[in-house]
Amino acid sequence: MKIFGTDGIRGKAGEFPITPENIYKLGYVFANVSGFKNLAIAWDTRESSLWIANAMISGLKDAGIKIKKLGCIPTPVLSFLINTKFDGGVMITASHNPFTDNGLKFFNSKGEKISDSMENEITAEFEKNSIPASIRKEFNSIFFIDEKEIDKYFQHLNTKLNLRIIKRIYPVD
Repeated sequence: MKIFGTDGIRGKAGEFPITPENIYKLGYVFANVSGFKNLAIAWDTRESSLWIANAMISGLKDAGIKIKKLGCIPTPVLSFLINTKFDGGVMITASHNPFTDNGLKFFNSKGEKISDSMENEITAEFEKNSIPASIRKEFNSIFFIDEKEIDKYFQHLNTKLNLRIIKRIYPVD
């Protein structure tokens, strides 16, 4: 069975592979395969992102992972922040796909997509293992942004861009 595509896992929210049980299982398997201990997780504004984030967080936590919920932020911000102090991370997003879809992108400690070999290992473990029938949690939460973490990204941008020049060229009212 193929669950990974060219950029993570995608599908219609609520259908294979994007179901609460599968997302929980993917979180649990990702934790065990990767060996990561400290992960960041973020999501986009899609309606399904909340329950997907919480199913993923439940699987990761049950596998013993420490998680920092960064909230609703863009993928490049998550990638940058992973590179500063996390073993890896997960982004819940389906990018340009229809609003009914959603997906998962898994990152390594450099804030880059995980390797094809790790994707293959996750797929093999996913196919092998079943999750207990008792894992049927209600996956709802509140969107938020961790402003202290996001400030680190803006500080980084400040070192790369001359914002005074940009403000002169594109004045803000």
